[in-house]
Amino acid sequence: MRLDHDFTVPVPVSEAWKVLLDVPRVAPCMPGATLTEFDGETFKGTVKVKLGPVSLTYRGTGRFAEIDEAARRVVIERRGRRVAVPVPRAPP
Repeated sequence: MRLDHDFTVPVPVSEAWKVLLDVPRVAPCMPGATLTEFDGETFKGTVKVKLGPVSLTYRGTGRFAEIDEAARRVVIERRGRRVAVPVPRAPP
């Protein structure tokens, strides 16, 4: 999947760049996201998504595969899976 989006922030580029690479600072900005580990390059976490009556939880990992400060470009490799949640069954 490729996500492209442009926006303007009212701070110098160097300041915004540092913040965008600060995973522990950025992760809480994503609704449902929880960062569980970060070592400076790789990270682990979960994302909970609710669509109407359906709730899904995904657990995954990611890493900065490429950081090009001059071009202000980051490539993140990520992998994740849905967490299976037992569904309660009605009594017989």
